[in-house]
Amino acid sequence: MVYGGSDGGGRILNLTVFEDKDWVPVQPSNDPPPARSGHCAWGRNGQPGGDEFEMYVFGGSANMQALMNDLWRFRPQENTWEEEEDGGDIPSPRTELAAAPIDNDTTIVVGGFIGTSFVNDTYIYEHPSHSWSRGPDLPRAESALSVTSWDGRVYVLAAEEEEVWTWSLPEEGWTVLEVSEGPSRRTFAATARLDARTFLLGGKTHEGEITAEAWSFNAITQSWTRLVDLPEPNYAGAAAALYQTSSTKGLLDALDQGTGEVEVYLFGGLNEEFEVVGDIVGGAFEPAQIGPSGREISGEDLGGLDTVPDAGGDMSGGSQSSDDDGGCHTVPTRSHPSPQSLLALLLAAAALIGRRRVTKG
Repeated sequence: MVYGGSDGGGRILNLTVFEDKDWVPVQPSNDPPPARSGHCAWGRNGQPGGDEFEMYVFGGSANMQALMNDLWRFRPQENTWEEEEDGGDIPSPRTELAAAPIDNDTTIVVGGFIGTSFVNDTYIYEHPSHSWSRGPDLPRAESALSVTSWDGRVYVLAAEEEEVWTWSLPEEGWTVLEVSEGPSRRTFAATARLDARTFLLGGKTHEGEITAEAWSFNAITQSWTRLVDLPEPNYAGAAAALYQTSSTKGLLDALDQGTGEVEVYLFGGLNEEFEVVGDIVGGAFEPAQIGPSGREISGEDLGGLDTVPDAGGDMSGGSQSSDDDGGCHTVPTRSHPSPQSLLALLLAAAALIGRRRVTKG
């Protein structure tokens, strides 16, 4: 699900769903939020234990002089937008911020640009009370960060060379993890989480290079795996991930067994010539290609299997073409919205409503 963004000529307010390789425009029954880009978005289940998905959109800008700090909720079941009556210590208006839910009731929002400077603040939004509060400051002020979460903990990826920042309630400060053999410092990368793994696609390095690198971060092992490169450099796009499997077990079990296939999609963004991209890039990966789960598991958990076969080969991306297994390619679609950059793709939507696609056979 994609909301808003910029098509190069201005901000847009379209709400679109990508389903079965086709774009499906959503026409809400009431007025949507004001058009914006640089916002953050997340999803949650509005009815714990049920299937009432909700999408949240916060902040962003109509332009660099008109920053926002309003919070909106979209309910697909009712096809309506509603502005949240949030309270507490509300973040100041900002753009290029990032967010990640750490559970169904709590979302963490970090960083951003407030028109004159970057910020390093952390905010906690509690859904049951509709209330904001401050968390500990980030180690450094920055915008367009790559944020993910796992098991109640939030992670900022590729924030510095060989560093990952992490924090969890009720800790008093962020912890800097030294993680070697990972991506260089970068911003504006697209991220998509699939349980403990988060895919990091493209982005702009600290030296200003637009990169085509693709990585997978495992929050359990706190390690990186290099994937095949994107077809072309990209930044300020958005990503989603899901998996297909015939297993009736959970995702981690299926991946540990080496069954199923992980699909990662990238939409929009800008290329090296700063042209807005409208294509969808898709990559399919075997479980071994994104690394073992790192869980402490027994053979009984895996039906007799306790290891994942080594992926083998060179995963640097340099020796693989986009036609190889595990490569990335442009996904043909029957229709698509206008090209968008700085858009907000609802990453949690993939986790809540598209994370497992069970296939027969």
